[in-house]
Amino acid sequence: MTTELIGQGMKQKENPYNGLREMAFESKPEQLGLSLPVSKTVVYGIVMDWDVKNGTASIISFLSGDASIYFSSGGGIIGGGTHENVKIRAIQFVEKAQQMLDKAKKTEQTPLPDKNKVVFYLLTNKGIYSGQDNMENFQNQSSIWLGLFLIGNELINELRTIKEK
Repeated sequence: MTTELIGQGMKQKENPYNGLREMAFESKPEQLGLSLPVSKTVVYGIVMDWDVKNGTASIISFLSGDASIYFSSGGGIIGGGTHENVKIRAIQFVEKAQQMLDKAKKTEQTPLPDKNKVVFYLLTNKGIYSGQDNMENFQNQSSIWLGLFLIGNELINELRTIKEK
């Protein structure tokens, strides 16, 4: 897959955000070329939904190194994992999510975050788990999710770097 920029300022009916986000949740390890053990719960992907000024930013990352960012207002970057620096950070993001699995709760629902919240959806071979916190807890560095959030931000920075090239 090549890196692709999604246009900014699209009309709502043209905005691919919801479909792209849903596609991330529907991705299976086999589709990503991953073979996971059935004996334990393994995080193979993460969706970090962040309430931002004009909507939601969704940072998507898989253990395969694939990574993208989508904005509910339109726009984003797809296929960042074709760049080595993005791929490395994407894998680190998922590996950190594995370490946080015991803090997450299993969920059937994947709603967008409430105002001033960040939600992490951990995609595993045994279902979806979630955890969230208020933005102020990330700012004052008291969140149990801070380490994961920081790696997610590093991934955003790597994705922005490829956009600028």
